[in-house]
Amino acid sequence: MARINLTIDGKSITADSEASLLEAANSAGIYIPAICSHPDLKPSGECGLCAVQIEGSADCVQACNTKVADGMVVNTETTTARQKQKDALIKILKQHPNACLTCWRRERCKPDDVCLRQINITERCVTCPENGHCELQRIVDFLDIGNDEIPYQYRNLPVQRDNPYFDLDYNLCIACGRCVRACRDLRGIKAIDFKEINGFKVAGPVKATYAESGCKYCFTCVEVCPVGALVDKQARYRAISEWEGYVVPCSYACPAHIDIP
Repeated sequence: MARINLTIDGKSITADSEASLLEAANSAGIYIPAICSHPDLKPSGECGLCAVQIEGSADCVQACNTKVADGMVVNTETTTARQKQKDALIKILKQHPNACLTCWRRERCKPDDVCLRQINITERCVTCPENGHCELQRIVDFLDIGNDEIPYQYRNLPVQRDNPYFDLDYNLCIACGRCVRACRDLRGIKAIDFKEINGFKVAGPVKATYAESGCKYCFTCVEVCPVGALVDKQARYRAISEWEGYVVPCSYACPAHIDIP
């Protein structure tokens, strides 16, 4: 595969000619926020977070869906690109409990800390097994959208527990589609798809239960979920009792071990 040269945020890099801008940036250690993308899945552009500007164009493009080109000059931090990224993030946060994510304290509380905003226990990050590992937390911190309250009403949907190994919490699903594409494209099972429950777009088993949907319990959907919607049953309860502070590990959103500023 041919190699080409381009510039991203003033940094000269070399990338495969068939790579996307997002892949090229990741390989060079340049972070572009994205939550529907995954290195093992074809890009979908569902989240819209990876908006960037190519020099010479007033419009933004999606880094996950745009191929690199020789001599291309890309900016991820322009005022226009940042606003597009923040608008996309706010749209996502309207689908997910966000009071902790936009809290003025800008820190991760421990489970026994008193919440100064009197957030319902079901809405707090500390009760989520992905706390500290959540890609949405990382993106919120990176884009720093401020302390504005973003409208959200807890869905109060039941947690689906029929799977013997993992739970599905529809209240946390942001409809990014990663589990849908992983089940379909990586495993060829098609046990998961988008659906509407009480007016909310979510992803879940195509039939009433995972067993009826043909689930093979391979955990692929759990591995690619960027938030706490799909979690190992044991991890769901371990997270609350074994708090170790806010740690940001390498994850699928950041395959090149990117250090986020």
